[in-house]
Amino acid sequence: MTPDEFNRLKEEEKAHLRQLRDLKQQHRDVQRKASILGALRGMNTDGLTADTAANADALIRGAITQEARLDLAMEGEADRARTEADREALRQAEAADLVRQLKAEAGATAGEAAARPGSVPASPAARTIGRTPPEPDTPAAPLPSRDDKTLGRPRGQ
Repeated sequence: MTPDEFNRLKEEEKAHLRQLRDLKQQHRDVQRKASILGALRGMNTDGLTADTAANADALIRGAITQEARLDLAMEGEADRARTEADREALRQAEAADLVRQLKAEAGATAGEAAARPGSVPASPAARTIGRTPPEPDTPAAPLPSRDDKTLGRPRGQ
């Protein structure tokens, strides 16, 4: 066998192996496409569509339910705030009425004492609740002299 014949046989063998490799690749591609096509045919598209629609409906119903709960909670909070404001206004009105009644009773008591002959009218200090006003005969505190050292503005000026 000559080197030329050997090279020719070698080239034919290489061409045959390339052709075989290409056929194997085509076979794998056809098998993959057939597998994908079989999977697509095997899928029940009607069932899948129905499941998707059911899931979407469930999500929509859940969102509507949550929105309704939020609306009810907001209305309840507004009602609660109005009720509390009404209670506070009623409490303040009752307190003002009680103060008027106490003042009327105090005025009536002072008026009855003044109306009785020989009675001494009640002094303002006797009717005061809390701190009593200073006695009129006590001298006022002397103002500090200008020589006193103070911080800031002097008092009484």
